[in-house]
Amino acid sequence: MIIRSIIITAIMFILAACQTTGDTTRPSGLQAGMPVSELVNRYGKPRSVEERPDGATYVWQLSSGRLVNTENRRSGAYSSMSGNYNPQVVLIFCQLSVITDSSGQVSAWQAEGEGCRQILYNRI
Repeated sequence: MIIRSIIITAIMFILAACQTTGDTTRPSGLQAGMPVSELVNRYGKPRSVEERPDGATYVWQLSSGRLVNTENRRSGAYSSMSGNYNPQVVLIFCQLSVITDSSGQVSAWQAEGEGCRQILYNRI
């Protein structure tokens, strides 16, 4: 009976730790109404800016490196490890387009690319 209580308590702690808090659909801090200057501070100078009468479109080309482990195994080779550690850096990219209103506040944004999840959300 005590073991069952311990197992149930452990499962509850694990489930509580796995809960995600916050908005997972947008990069942290990127929201409508924020000044575009905050994005310039975060991501640097945009690659392009297209001025319009009602605002502007800012485009950032973001990239990052991700360390990937590849394992080299040779048939007939035995060692205490399961293989040889062979790290490789893989470049990932994301294009962030931000539309602002005439006062420089973000009104909409779009992110495209295989690296957006890691670059913008800081997670893999």
